[in-house]
Amino acid sequence: LVRYALKFQFVVEMAFWVVASWGHRISTRGDALHNRLAAILEDLEALHEHIRALPEYRRIAFEEIHSAGYWGRSGGGSSPKAVAVVTDAFTNFLTRREVNARSLIDVGCGWGEWVPGAIQVSIMAGRLPEDFQYLGLDIAKQPIAHLRAKFNKALEGGNTSSFFEFAVQDGVSERLPSGFDVALVRHVFQHTVIRDALQLLRNLRAARPKFVILSSWPNASNADLADFGGSSAFASKIAGRLQGFESYD
Repeated sequence: LVRYALKFQFVVEMAFWVVASWGHRISTRGDALHNRLAAILEDLEALHEHIRALPEYRRIAFEEIHSAGYWGRSGGGSSPKAVAVVTDAFTNFLTRREVNARSLIDVGCGWGEWVPGAIQVSIMAGRLPEDFQYLGLDIAKQPIAHLRAKFNKALEGGNTSSFFEFAVQDGVSERLPSGFDVALVRHVFQHTVIRDALQLLRNLRAARPKFVILSSWPNASNADLADFGGSSAFASKIAGRLQGFESYD
């Protein structure tokens, strides 16, 4: 009986030793993994800083976002639910007598998930002229390529007019086209640092549209996105980076 008891004790002690040994290994490897992840994060931060210094920084940032699909398409702000409350107000504004819009430039059009469609519906309903001109601009090439293919296909099928155009353009560093009745800039400023937002406003003023429609965040603190990592296309990749940032009022 004593012999069995000693054997049992030995087995138990060995089991505890094995568990303790594996626990130490797991703990050590966990610490090593944590340190490695911290080093990778530091490398990413350094890479981010280098990229932010490039002239094409904004374009690189948003093309990366669209390539990776971090926002789905144009983000939650362009979902059917989000735009339901603004679509009628938007098209009603275009058709007001004092506006009488015949053309619109959409700066930061994204994937065109609601504005082109709303205009098409208004044209078919006779609320906007058949030769209404729409120009959608976006800094990233992916949504523009998608919209060109979509509207070229619709044009071939006779389902739309030829007055819908789309172009890749950086509204901050490049001059905006002039001659449009209305300029729309919705959900764009919250993705830029204050310096870039102000330059976009200057470019809008230089383009001299008759009316400008802007979106803002009422009572925002106007904390500069530059303090949160620059373009939200990059900053949003790091958990918690954008915590506390609201956009601009």
